Amino acid sequence: MSDVRVISSRNCELKPIVTAALENESKIISAGIKRTETRLKYFEVKYKLGSSEFLELYERDEMDENMDSAEWIGEIRIFERLKEKLEMLKDIEIAN
Repeated sequence: MSDVRVISSRNCELKPIVTAALENESKIISAGIKRTETRLKYFEVKYKLGSSEFLELYERDEMDENMDSAEWIGEIRIFERLKEKLEMLKDIEIAN
């Protein structure tokens, strides 16, 4: 477990500000996940192949290198990172 201490030179309540910032970041990441899911679905429909199956083939070097495969692998990696970030944000608890 790690913690952070937030200090302000202003005499104001910081918890609502930090809470709102975390909620806003979660919304931004969630929107990114939705956009990425749309792109993944596009490739899955186009190639009639699930992203997990594509990833296995790609990692075994059984997929042709082209612009679509490069974009598809990029979208998979972005999706994984965004999901990880969102889970981290959800785990944050603001203590008094």
